[in-house]
Amino acid sequence: MRKAVGPDINIAIDMASIPGTQSHWNAHDALRLIEVLKDEGLHYAEQPVTTSDIDGFKSIKNKTTIPLAADASADSVGETYNVIKEKAADIFHGLMGRIGGIRKTQIFTNLIDSANLDYALCTLSNGIEHAAGAHFAVSRAKRERILDELGLIFYLYGGTDTKSITNDVAGEISGHIENGYLYPPKGPGFGIELNEEMVKKYLATNINPIVVK
Repeated sequence: MRKAVGPDINIAIDMASIPGTQSHWNAHDALRLIEVLKDEGLHYAEQPVTTSDIDGFKSIKNKTTIPLAADASADSVGETYNVIKEKAADIFHGLMGRIGGIRKTQIFTNLIDSANLDYALCTLSNGIEHAAGAHFAVSRAKRERILDELGLIFYLYGGTDTKSITNDVAGEISGHIENGYLYPPKGPGFGIELNEEMVKKYLATNINPIVVK
């Protein structure tokens, strides 16, 4: 991969068995791999050990200069506080829907800011959650150490920009990504208009719709 993209593109590794879940590496084997990849200019290593193994995180962190990212080990504000207190990671991945919405994500990012550590805001859902994440992302000032804001939406849809997404419940992805940049959402609220055809397509069967007025 390094040969393919050249020396100027950052490359990180996600060591979880399934992205966003937990790793099946133990600390010493994870460390050996990280140190081998270090010579290729590794940007950071994500979730190198299983979710609950905070001691494993600390063991690796004390023996490498490669930054470690906590993902599944920091799903909530409380877990993130514990990882920071234990000095076990350098970077945190924040999925707003997983953390508990805008209010709790604000606490999450404030915790990380106060510890002078880094985070990325990620979206692993449809255009509605993406719009909420985009609103939040453009309202924050953060260091440029980690720049994969909202990129996980492409796990669902593929591609490298939001204009290619035509099968979402949102008629237009609010807070679009184009040429590697995230642009602020437009319009009132989250700036979302639903694609009624897609809403009908994804409706669960045998469930009556509830209309809130």
